[in-house]
Amino acid sequence: MTLGRRGHVLRAIPIAIATYSLTACGERDQSARFLGGCDAPTAALVPAAMDAYLESVRPPPRRFLIASGTDSALPGAAEGRLQRRGPTYIFPADPALRSRVLSRLDSLAEPYGDVPTLLVTYRGVQRAGEDRAVVRLGGYFIGGFNDGTVAHRSVQFVCDTARWNVVRAEEERQS
Repeated sequence: MTLGRRGHVLRAIPIAIATYSLTACGERDQSARFLGGCDAPTAALVPAAMDAYLESVRPPPRRFLIASGTDSALPGAAEGRLQRRGPTYIFPADPALRSRVLSRLDSLAEPYGDVPTLLVTYRGVQRAGEDRAVVRLGGYFIGGFNDGTVAHRSVQFVCDTARWNVVRAEEERQS
């Protein structure tokens, strides 16, 4: 049986509709994942948490240290967000290298006086109820007037219309 040119086109229409529908569903799933969909809070929330965290820390840090290769290392997108806020340096685990980095930072700060430097650490993300999540970020001022001051915060999120939104950043008390 020959359907001719018209029959070939008619058969292609349902295939095109099915392909478009699957593509649209896939795009919807991808955008929900990018927004951190309410199903499972992930490290995708950390860049937004970083902004709330830095707004809550006093004194406002002017430069940053980050650990790498440890469980407290920031996810990549959060590092980028931090770099937009000020100069960001790797804080090595090796004490000899760490000493060199701190000496270099001290020499850079000399003409400017105290330059608040914050070591920022990632402490995790977790669900805190049906429509709530918490991103925990830690911080330690290194050098200067605030040397040793701890700046740990829990950044609260609420899921509203299938998207995670920052509510507030709260200081975590040391026990």
